[in-house]
Amino acid sequence: AYVGGFETRYGSYPYPDSMVVPLGKMTQIFFTSLIALSLDHEYGNVFKASVGENLKDQSDLVEDGIPETFDSVSLKNLLDMSSGHYKFKIHSVDEDTFLNSFYDATGHKVKLSEALDTFNRRSPPGRDWVYHGSDYYLGGTVLRKLLKDKTGSDDLGAYVYDKIYEPLALSESSKNAIQKTYDAFRQPLGSTGLFLNLEPGYGKRGKSSDGEYVLRPHFFETLVQNNPRTRGYEADDNLYYSLGMWG
Repeated sequence: AYVGGFETRYGSYPYPDSMVVPLGKMTQIFFTSLIALSLDHEYGNVFKASVGENLKDQSDLVEDGIPETFDSVSLKNLLDMSSGHYKFKIHSVDEDTFLNSFYDATGHKVKLSEALDTFNRRSPPGRDWVYHGSDYYLGGTVLRKLLKDKTGSDDLGAYVYDKIYEPLALSESSKNAIQKTYDAFRQPLGSTGLFLNLEPGYGKRGKSSDGEYVLRPHFFETLVQNNPRTRGYEADDNLYYSLGMWG
């Protein structure tokens, strides 16, 4: 992996190894999708989990309950942004036009409601790709429930640190590196809000500091989408999307 210089208006920053930087939308792959891949690696069938079924215990947070149309949406559909819920298939129109209330909300209840209710079901899950950052918020909420069911803890940040970041030799600053809602629920944002320092772990294609694979190697081959037969959803001309990664 190559990391460019840390240039500032006053010259090069002398301590790049200690600099913590925001990953923005790359949070989707380096937090939410990595957690899903890791859980699937450990327990299997995580990507097939029903979104609706795993949000049922939060029905009281949404005015009309969890929409039944999400029962047939899988976690994989959400992380591929192919839930079948949208207004317009034109790239970025939904994201830029209809999700302001979702992004402005600071509490889980409003974010959950906006993510579930803003877009109606228009096609079968897995058919159409439409970019919604809110899908990754829902995905993170589902993952939190799955993690609780499988491990007894719902701390996604601690899980990804223990299973991914620490074995890849990232610093302890990555333990609490994800922004969360400001209410008591403290839900990780999922689509944005990850801060990491740029130590060289991610350049090892999923290997820990001692050379062991943290995740199955074929996951990374799928993510980078070098094989035309395993490309993700076509998002634009010669641009594909799979589990948060553009290829």
